[in-house]
Amino acid sequence: MALPERISDYCALVCQQIRWKKTHDSITRELTDHLLAQRDAYYAEGYPMEAAEAQAILDFGDPVMIGSQLDRVHRPKSQWACFAIVAALCLCGLLAQTLSALSAPYGMNPQLGAYFLGAAVLTGCYFMDFSVLSKHTLWFYFIVAGISVALHIFPIYVNLRSCIVLLYPLAIACGIYHFRKKGNAGIVISTALAAMLFLLSLWMNSMAGAILSLIAALSVIPYSVCMGWFGAKRKGGLLIWAGLMLFWIAAALLPELLPMLRGRIWQDSYISGLIDEVLQSARWFGMAEPLSHTLPAMHTDYILTFLLYRFGWLAFGIVTGLLALLLLLCFHSVGKQKSILGRLVSFSITLGFAVEIIGYLFSNLGIAGLPSFTLPFVSYGVFANLIHFSLLGILLSVFRNGEIMSDSILTAKTI
Repeated sequence: MALPERISDYCALVCQQIRWKKTHDSITRELTDHLLAQRDAYYAEGYPMEAAEAQAILDFGDPVMIGSQLDRVHRPKSQWACFAIVAALCLCGLLAQTLSALSAPYGMNPQLGAYFLGAAVLTGCYFMDFSVLSKHTLWFYFIVAGISVALHIFPIYVNLRSCIVLLYPLAIACGIYHFRKKGNAGIVISTALAAMLFLLSLWMNSMAGAILSLIAALSVIPYSVCMGWFGAKRKGGLLIWAGLMLFWIAAALLPELLPMLRGRIWQDSYISGLIDEVLQSARWFGMAEPLSHTLPAMHTDYILTFLLYRFGWLAFGIVTGLLALLLLLCFHSVGKQKSILGRLVSFSITLGFAVEIIGYLFSNLGIAGLPSFTLPFVSYGVFANLIHFSLLGILLSVFRNGEIMSDSILTAKTI
């Protein structure tokens, strides 16, 4: 239905004053709804249609003034706090990598170039319109799964094969978004998609991928059910999901994952012994007592342990505090998203970061020999850091634009 010309011109004049063009559609829709409602109210009181339109517009006021006021309110939410935290983490990582390279008996150059390339990737994803994912959610899932299979069959880039699993939570969230309106069938399909990545991880012998897939299935799917996004009854949907998860655990988790996990928890006595030495001799500030042997993989798997050994608990606390603050800021912003896609994307990416950070922290403190996740923005690893920067860019793009991305706008874009 075409809008009355007078109301359309009024909305266009208001939007001309607003510099953030992405808000124009949502503001036009909101203004139009209010103006039409006011017009209909005057028409019901006996006003002629044209007079009712004119009076409704007059009640709203000067469009230039209204547009200027909206321009001050509707602006992209710059994520300077997150940028500052990530920059500080990169500096800590570069320092730790440099010092560990000097201490290591093998050659290793700090990844300064990877940080610059990662910053470029982060910037590109940050200014990207994340809503493009709404048109390609299922494609994204199968592309990630396909790349994983190809890298396992043709192990050209071994490091990339171990890093591609970092995209699994986002891929599962994309699958959920695609089947979100399918009711109970959508819950079954979404759980099956998560299980496929889990089984793929076991086939690839990737403990990290298995854990990320499992945690996503245990959190993102029931979260979506409770939010009513599948269009199914919450209790019934949760019962279906719980039954599928029990079957998953009985059929795959217990016979396949526990032997892998048991081998990880009982860490190599050589590494666990070195971690115990660091923990026992670490100081609040400064280097600990010399170790009996060189700590292996200090620039990748045990960079937090190396920081604790080299600089003490204060440096360890600063890095873990920055990581915790980044997670808190991200989780806080997840709940502010207005669209289903924004919440799913931001929740899945933040959840993935949280699993990596917590698992890495436990491993470096000798609590459990969890898989060797890469500590985001700190550990050495070119492919891993590029993926982390890409995910962070998408995440901050959601936080930057999520205020204006309602489900109606995303549906219109998809159509």
